[in-house]
Amino acid sequence: RYVAFLENQGVSFAKNVALDMAKGSYITFWDADDLWSLNAMEEAVAFLESHEAEIDMVSCNIEYFDSYTRTHVLNFDVWENMIIDIKKEYRKIRTSGSACVLRTKAARKFRFNESQARWEDANYINQVLLQKKKYGMLTNIKFYYRCRRSNDSATQSHYSDKQYYIHDLWAFFDGVYVESLKQCGEFIPMMQYLLAYALGYFFSETADILNEEEHHQYNEMRKKILSYIDDCYLKEIPNADSIIKWKMLSFKYGLELDGEIEQWRQKQQQVQWNLAYVSRVTTNYNILKRWFSLKQQGYSLLSYFEKNNYFRIAVYGMSDLGRYLLKELEGSHIQVAYGIDRIAEKL
Repeated sequence: RYVAFLENQGVSFAKNVALDMAKGSYITFWDADDLWSLNAMEEAVAFLESHEAEIDMVSCNIEYFDSYTRTHVLNFDVWENMIIDIKKEYRKIRTSGSACVLRTKAARKFRFNESQARWEDANYINQVLLQKKKYGMLTNIKFYYRCRRSNDSATQSHYSDKQYYIHDLWAFFDGVYVESLKQCGEFIPMMQYLLAYALGYFFSETADILNEEEHHQYNEMRKKILSYIDDCYLKEIPNADSIIKWKMLSFKYGLELDGEIEQWRQKQQQVQWNLAYVSRVTTNYNILKRWFSLKQQGYSLLSYFEKNNYFRIAVYGMSDLGRYLLKELEGSHIQVAYGIDRIAEKL
């Protein structure tokens, strides 16, 4: 059934309407341009029905597609359909409501925060999760999240929204913190780890869109949230490098280490560049060594191209190997149409 609104009242409002209208025993919040594995709903419902007393939610690993392809940083190995106990396996956090199927009865006990435009999924599903403190994880199912080439999805376009920095993060923290205290009597490790994970993204960005007063508000909010998170969880998150983690810890304790951290970052980048350069040189050396060995055995690149009916080619990379290849083909009937290089204008 298609439901039209006279005006855009936000994604959380739309999801709450869906909660009110849902008639089935199970519900998922599936964006129109994302995908599930073909047998996902059958697998999810079967697992929920076979573990009715234990769980109200099942989830799966996530892969991205379209503008880029990769797996989600929170994916973990699932050898068989299993139940995750959040008090024992706090690192196995879930943040995407789209990649979950829930019992409608349990889902209706909570509402999406309609003032929240981002992280609303994570806020909502973790409040549901805190009820039974367990969820199902499916092995043969994947959720495919579309990263639009236009970069205009909520996840991709948050940089231009002040509310993301000065409201959505706090709404997320407040929702799971209050529910964790209510259900568990404490801010349990998984919820601390979940907020540390979120903060990893916030500390990786500069929030240049904020003015001075808003930056102050944003900083005070982050300090308060950090005060509720044990240091060990900040050190363990998978979505931040060591520099970001040091940045979070120094910020938490009011240490002015921005200059030192920036110097460390620059040195780390230089080391990474040097390692990449050594790797390229080593690879080129091994290729040239193999090339020379084949020439000594009487083989030639010209005969390879002729054998495979390649008579018009492009050369990708016009450094030493590219120039050697051009020299090799000079005067032959193999046409080099053009060369491609990242620094073509300097060659």
